[in-house]
Amino acid sequence: MDQNFSEAKDLLKLILVNDVPGQACAEVCIGKRSTDSKEFLEVGGQALAYISSSLNDFRKDHHRWVIIHTCLTDLLVSHKHEDVLKMLGSWKKSISEHETLEFFILPRGTFPEAEKVLSSIVDGVLEIYAEPEGNIFSFVPIRCCSIDNHLKKFPYIISQGKLKIKWGQEFTDTLSALSEKELAERARYLDENKSYLKIVRGPVHLGEELSVRERLLLSQMLKYSVERILTLFSDRKSVILDKLVHWQLSGYIDFSRVEPERSPVVKKNLSVRTKIALMLPSGLAGRIISKLWLTSNTVPADAYFIRRKVDEAFYASLFPNSAAASTVDLESVEDFLQDFTTRIVAYQVVERTGEDPRNALDMHYLPKLMKMMLKMGYAIDSTVREVKENRYEVIVKRCPVCRYSKSERPYCVSLTGAIRGFISMIFKKQFVCVETACVAMGDKKCTFYVELAKEGATSINGVDQPVRLETSRSPLNVKTSE
Repeated sequence: MDQNFSEAKDLLKLILVNDVPGQACAEVCIGKRSTDSKEFLEVGGQALAYISSSLNDFRKDHHRWVIIHTCLTDLLVSHKHEDVLKMLGSWKKSISEHETLEFFILPRGTFPEAEKVLSSIVDGVLEIYAEPEGNIFSFVPIRCCSIDNHLKKFPYIISQGKLKIKWGQEFTDTLSALSEKELAERARYLDENKSYLKIVRGPVHLGEELSVRERLLLSQMLKYSVERILTLFSDRKSVILDKLVHWQLSGYIDFSRVEPERSPVVKKNLSVRTKIALMLPSGLAGRIISKLWLTSNTVPADAYFIRRKVDEAFYASLFPNSAAASTVDLESVEDFLQDFTTRIVAYQVVERTGEDPRNALDMHYLPKLMKMMLKMGYAIDSTVREVKENRYEVIVKRCPVCRYSKSERPYCVSLTGAIRGFISMIFKKQFVCVETACVAMGDKKCTFYVELAKEGATSINGVDQPVRLETSRSPLNVKTSE
């Protein structure tokens, strides 16, 4: 049952045609054939007794097939509901004898009384709901599942011809044989032993099912301790833990045991030196901190932005006529890289000033630290102010990112990624950064709004196959480092 009738057909098509190669599938319809099923039976304009007899003969010739009934709505319109439901009830014996798997599609809420009776006749129900987010739908299994999943809501998306169901924190098209409880236990083990585990490359090459951003994320995590990665992504800790578990199960990564990088006790209080520095004006504080960590190897901001323009020209030559959008999302990759690399730089800056990168700073430092980051990292002068609680406005009058550029939409994705990554790492909370005005669009200044993300916001994707548990104490296969 679904709201629009069409979602059910799309869902069944993906499950039965794409995901089960060689599956024999037929459709019972009225009028024009409406799915990609190999065979169909048209039953329009016929008496119910004749339809029932034709279907029983059809089952004899299609033993163990899947049969999709898209004609139920028309039958309920053309005939008495009681007669149609009696006919459906009488088919149970024939369906059992010929071992067919049959689906009846019905728009939810159109025939409420028939729905109630029909739900009791069939072996199970899938209710499909359109979510307000847009292209996300959900299905709720009733009876046709394990008791743990009965009446449980499963969001799903259809992406590039694949059905991806939300399992845990992610949308995936490959379910692990492990239960959610076992997956959660693995994530908990990682969290509890994060100081002693280093991420190393696994035996399996990266699969094509991983997105560009996932590949980048995975490649940048290698050789770091789990603790450092969780510190870099404190704002998305549960998502990252879930991702690490699934990648290890897939064989893309593994964990080796190492000595901890630092004491397990988090240093909460800032040193007197840092407190004094943060009390100074942003420019002076930035110069003091810069001397503590900047080296002659730092790439000037102008050189970086010139390189980015070269990258854009290169991708444009590879994918003319905007074909790149479907193959390489350069803006998305740039946003991710800036987010990730700025987290690493922020971690190093905090570490080199003698502070503990695992400590979350007080939010009242946010405007000053954001100004310092833009000045130190990009030689950008900015104005940062809190416009309402946990919402900030960042104004850049002379932006080097979009200088000499023209665009129909905000262009400074480098800065949105950098701002978001920096403050998320420093304050251990997830933020959203959006550019609302841009010089490249003809505005006089670039304006960004930064605010705390809504609770439960996530991003990322993937899952796989089980790994045998070696001991009750360690639900992960962990190597001992040399």
